[in-house]
Amino acid sequence: MHHYLKKPTKLQLELSSMCNALCYGCARTDKANFNGKLPLIPNKKILELSTLKKAFTEFESVTDLDFCGTVDDPFMHPQFNDILQLALDSGIKNIFIHTNGSIRTPDYWRQSARILKQFDMHNLKFSVDGLRDTNHLYRQRTNFDKIMENARAFIDEGGTAGWQYLVFPWNKHQVEEASELSKQMGFKTFIHRIDRSIVREKDWGINDIMQIKKANRPARLNEQFDMQGLFDRFQHFENNPIDCYFQNEQMYFIDFNARLWPCCFIRNSEFGGHNTHWHQVKSIMHDVYNDNDWNRLDLHSVDKILEHPFYKKDIVDSFEKDYGMECGDKMVKCASTCSVKSQADRPIAKFKIEEHNVVN
Repeated sequence: MHHYLKKPTKLQLELSSMCNALCYGCARTDKANFNGKLPLIPNKKILELSTLKKAFTEFESVTDLDFCGTVDDPFMHPQFNDILQLALDSGIKNIFIHTNGSIRTPDYWRQSARILKQFDMHNLKFSVDGLRDTNHLYRQRTNFDKIMENARAFIDEGGTAGWQYLVFPWNKHQVEEASELSKQMGFKTFIHRIDRSIVREKDWGINDIMQIKKANRPARLNEQFDMQGLFDRFQHFENNPIDCYFQNEQMYFIDFNARLWPCCFIRNSEFGGHNTHWHQVKSIMHDVYNDNDWNRLDLHSVDKILEHPFYKKDIVDSFEKDYGMECGDKMVKCASTCSVKSQADRPIAKFKIEEHNVVN
């Protein structure tokens, strides 16, 4: 019997259900989330400070926090700087943050930098996919000039920042210019990131994405789903060894509902990917135990959650099983994301990192 992960060193956090942006690669723009009456993603849900304090205290082995949720921007949490201070006071050593940078005032960002400088190490990545005329095409509802203003305030106050640039057909001609601007502004790194993306594979433009998203917007997803069809679609990954990314990184994921997940990929199936994987995930993680709340940190201690059969035995056993809907069956999301074959065929992401010799 092998426990999934008894002593994690890192927590990845989704602080709220809120984001100021509307990116086409995000679950926010998938089908049912455009149904105003019954959106899958709630409008204003936050992870409470009391729950975070509990997590920071009871996960004694954790030294690192990664603020990188599936549907939020961490700076949208009304108490984000208080959370950073709480982490510092709780003995957390290292902080990693991902943001679009288009919210809050420069003064707020300066305060963030002052807190972050007190950690052993911090790295805040601004996700900026282009320049003034292109960034907003993908990261809709963001303002390039405001991002630059906030980044300058953060960097000038001594914060360590990286510029992460998702490469698309419509912005690839600006990579060099953006890299040079990042160097001039004092960013420590400039990262070209290439994700799994049908957009890139088909060389689609932004209008192609818009048409597909608009066509999917009105309908809420039907609860009935052909699970065998899903299993057949990903059959070529079913018997391939699992090399679990989050397990290797010694990391858990906490969502805005205070639920502790083995990874963000499984959790994101609740909202993203046309919701197809969620039917299986919900069955295996909750229905078979007849308990929808067993992994909620606001209701249970960390120890109790980690001693649950799912983490104690079932998920690790599932890596060697076939697809199914019962306890210990392999989840398609695990195989399609972290099997050796899936990683060889389509890696989660490819990076090219430019280091700038900048002294704050």
